[in-house]
Amino acid sequence: MKKLFYFLLFTIATPAVSQDSLVYFNDISFSSDFEALAFKEYFNQGKRNYLALFLAANPDMTNSTFEQYHTIYKSKINNIDLDKLNKKRADKKIKALYEDVHELFLTKYEIQNDFSSIFSKGYYNCVSASALYGIVFSELDVPYIIKEKPTHVYLVAYPGSEKILVESTDPDGGFIVSSDRYKEAFVKQMTQAKLISAEEAKNKSVTQLFDEYYFSDPDITLKELVGIQYTNHALYALEQEDYEKAFQLLEKAYFFYPANRVVTLLTAVNIDVVQKSDYSNPKDVTNLAKLARYSDYGISYDMILGEFSRINNIYLINKGDAITYEKYYKHLASLLHDKELKHAIGYLYNYERGRILYNQGKYNEALAFFNQAYELKPENLEINNAMVSTIAQSLRFESNNSLIIERLESYGQMHPQLMSNNVFKSMLVSSYLIQCGQSYDLQKINEASKYRSLFEENYSPELNIDATNIGRVYSLAAIYYFRKGYTAKAVGLISKGLEYAPGNYELLMRQKMIK
Repeated sequence: MKKLFYFLLFTIATPAVSQDSLVYFNDISFSSDFEALAFKEYFNQGKRNYLALFLAANPDMTNSTFEQYHTIYKSKINNIDLDKLNKKRADKKIKALYEDVHELFLTKYEIQNDFSSIFSKGYYNCVSASALYGIVFSELDVPYIIKEKPTHVYLVAYPGSEKILVESTDPDGGFIVSSDRYKEAFVKQMTQAKLISAEEAKNKSVTQLFDEYYFSDPDITLKELVGIQYTNHALYALEQEDYEKAFQLLEKAYFFYPANRVVTLLTAVNIDVVQKSDYSNPKDVTNLAKLARYSDYGISYDMILGEFSRINNIYLINKGDAITYEKYYKHLASLLHDKELKHAIGYLYNYERGRILYNQGKYNEALAFFNQAYELKPENLEINNAMVSTIAQSLRFESNNSLIIERLESYGQMHPQLMSNNVFKSMLVSSYLIQCGQSYDLQKINEASKYRSLFEENYSPELNIDATNIGRVYSLAAIYYFRKGYTAKAVGLISKGLEYAPGNYELLMRQKMIK
């Protein structure tokens, strides 16, 4: 069923798309040094050596083999009597050239074919033979175009005038010159079938209508034909269920011919490659990053996040291997260009790292990761709660209250959103209250006043403040001022404390005593 799916993807004719960032040159995995050089010369140096490019698809191709085949090619072409050929009319010239090339190079048709087999065995198919004719026509300055059908390609020589069809896979009837009678019969048949409208038949000549409808297949170049050859090789690999190889071939095909059907195949095959991956190799992460580029072709953020969650489960959860997990995360992040997706992956990574460390009781280490996650999603309740809980645990056994205040204020300044979290703000306000009491105990009255003011400025009824502590601190303040002779101030402090802790026993007793 899957093989049929891939076949249908290839055979449905769809318009080409412009080459964009779906495939990068550095993505390409070359099967030989010869292929790497052929690509480099074509894309980086502008050399149009199509004989080399078509031969490069053979993974066994080497420089020495290429030179051997190039010699064979030149030798056979030199056997064609060009002087005699050039004296012929266009139709006679193409007929003679067609027959010469077939006789010199082509012996047997085979469906699955590699261009190099023309030189090793004389075997060909429509793609490889059309490539050969295109190369020969280019060398001999014969004007031509290549036409593409859904599952076939052919050439048209002298497309601006005679329009001579060259069907490379038919050695007997592959040379077709359309007579006026044939054109008239074709147009009449198309008009009767209402494939040509009556208005068109009235306003256009027979030749115009014939050229428009008979040669309606889209034009492609030798460059795009190279892409079709790589696509064919990818389909051969899919028949063998070698998805990794097929994907690599399709990336090469896309570089030469970024048609929609190639993109569709790339997407489908990459999904297979990624889903079958066990992420034992950084290459698997690279393939995931490539898949993320296809957001316009049905690949959602959730699919990529789901796969990254699988990496998380494999390495962080099941193996406890944070080192490899971190390496894979950084590798993936370096390859992603979509900021939203990059942030989503970063959040998941940092949250999970923090969560594991929290569960291990490593609160300060967990905070470093939760901080990163919080910066990516400050509105997220999950990370807000995780941050506050971890901060609380990290300060749980801290004996220096001044240090507690310093750290809480630092987090509040770093992440203002935390100040709207009731638990966090309760911790901070409670620490002001505790520091106020300690300052009164140590007779640091200015400091005590400072922290009492901070407590009162930040207090709100919904905060969770220990009422016993409120009673103790305001009692200490009242006693201090009462002993100094400031009875009214002492009474006022007790009243203020009772606003925060109504009915507090210690404050009520102090109030009774002072009266």
